[in-house]
Amino acid sequence: MDFFNTLGTLGTLYVAFLVYKNAPNWFHQKMDEHAFTLAKELITDLHPKLFMSNRKFNSILEDHTTYYYHSNYDDAYNYFTSTLNEKKLSYQQNHDLMFKIKTTIDSLEKLGWKLKSPSQTYHKKFLRDLIHFISTLKQIDNAIKKIDELISHSSSDEDFNKIESKKREFFEMLKTLVTFDECEKSYKSFIGSANLVPDYFDITNIKT
Repeated sequence: MDFFNTLGTLGTLYVAFLVYKNAPNWFHQKMDEHAFTLAKELITDLHPKLFMSNRKFNSILEDHTTYYYHSNYDDAYNYFTSTLNEKKLSYQQNHDLMFKIKTTIDSLEKLGWKLKSPSQTYHKKFLRDLIHFISTLKQIDNAIKKIDELISHSSSDEDFNKIESKKREFFEMLKTLVTFDECEKSYKSFIGSANLVPDYFDITNIKT
């Protein structure tokens, strides 16, 4: 009886030893599975989603000169803001997507997946251009909020004249803002720098 108990104990110890021995491989496999999920989301979802949203925003900015053909700035402003609402475009949405891209890159690096050259170079350029364009959207967002606040508190002819002046300044400001051209070029360079999702990355095994 003691013989069988000893044999069972030895068997349990052997299984435990195999589990211990293979634990690092299992751990790395799970890390790579998680990293691939993040990388796939980054390349095939987050980047295209932000690119298309910014592109739609930019198309509205490029068309802003057509608003001058309206009979007055009220019509022009209402048309501009309603177009943004209809297309469900906002500064905050694009800012949040950009932030998620940056945090996903950081998470991937911690998992041993780092963008490699030339993808890394193109991506850094893309982020710099993106920050400039997002700052443009922030300026527009702030201007719209200020005008809408004036409208909500207006009660006199003087207030209405001030609103009209602010709307005129708004369209003059649009002429001076950064366009999406450079951002689009750097995005296409980044996306075109590899074919498959893993090809964008140097993948290293993190020692445990």
